[in-house]
Amino acid sequence: MKSDYSNDDSITNFFDSFKGRKLFKLPVEIEENQSLVSDFIEKCKAIKIHIEEHINNSNYENSSQLENCLDVFDSLERGISQTLEAFLSGDIKASYDKFEKMLKSKHTSIHLTNISTRLSAICNSETPLYRVRKSDNYLTKREEIFHIPFSQRHLVRNQRYSVAGLPCLYLGASLYVCWREMNRPDFNKLFVSAFYTSQTHPEEMILNLNIEALIDITSNFRNKNQPKNFKLALSLVALWPLILSCNYLNKQQDAIFIQEYVIPNLLMQWISRQAEHKIIGIAYHTTKIDSGYYGYKGLNVVFPPQINHSDVKRHDYCPHLAKQFVCTPPLSWQVLKSIEYIPERQSISSTEKLSKYLRRGKKWDILDQLDEEIVSVYQLTDFYKLEVCIQDVQNPGRIKTKK
Repeated sequence: MKSDYSNDDSITNFFDSFKGRKLFKLPVEIEENQSLVSDFIEKCKAIKIHIEEHINNSNYENSSQLENCLDVFDSLERGISQTLEAFLSGDIKASYDKFEKMLKSKHTSIHLTNISTRLSAICNSETPLYRVRKSDNYLTKREEIFHIPFSQRHLVRNQRYSVAGLPCLYLGASLYVCWREMNRPDFNKLFVSAFYTSQTHPEEMILNLNIEALIDITSNFRNKNQPKNFKLALSLVALWPLILSCNYLNKQQDAIFIQEYVIPNLLMQWISRQAEHKIIGIAYHTTKIDSGYYGYKGLNVVFPPQINHSDVKRHDYCPHLAKQFVCTPPLSWQVLKSIEYIPERQSISSTEKLSKYLRRGKKWDILDQLDEEIVSVYQLTDFYKLEVCIQDVQNPGRIKTKK
């Protein structure tokens, strides 16, 4: 009997069509003379037309499964549009109720599970996550580089995946992405730390909205993970309106209210209230750089605190999150940079090769866009050298949470 997943050129070709098309490029901006809602609807419509054209032009049996995904696609487009309309009209309760009802759908829940990944898959002894903090005071304790303490929650501004006053833990897959998320601050006052999962909670899951990684995974179904990748591919199509709505650029950097953050904020609130899903955070590609760059190095992960009001009286930091990780003590960027550490894993030949690539790039004006092309020579950068130094010479430890 032929497997539903075998040699499905239809789905493979469909995802090949994603790459390089402006239609699927994230992050996105609201087009001129459009509102957030109308722009979202128009972008969903354009993507749906592409999907339907592919279905109509395909003779493969499994194209029918793409067609089935459009039911969830339509439900999410409609639900997100209604959620935004309610929120922007001032009915906050109705907006969350509509959002929650939309995500509680059985089929939507299945797709959300399909794109989720274990925390230990993206944060472990080999690939830590990083945190960078700017401080005028010298930091030495691990908790000082954890999330903002509850006693100082008045300092927490509205961010893409967290509301004002809620101290979430933001981590990045590279020091570079952390620095970019902070809008390129001066290095002199930065402190850095590496975070590793404690491995004691292998069932903890992360909702993976990192579109670049998802498309890479779904690009090839002819391997041992074929059934899993096939399901992931279909879920990516079905959930596209949700992924799109979380990837709008904020045009007003100093704004008090940011409408582009409404859906990401609601998604994080929903995750915080859904203990049965075992989803404890969201992974997403930075909106500071195009999704065509950096791959894993452009990954961010955000974790909401899981704590009640009585716990806040005894703890300055979330005990549940603290149990998930061990981390290295914060180190000054300037102090780290002063150490002439030579990584064992980087040979002289690889350094020479990358340096030659950089010199050759002068012809192609790579230096004019080096900030965006830095991943191609990442091993030559201080970002890479400091990451390796932290991993090689520092011991991770537990974070103290009590006041």
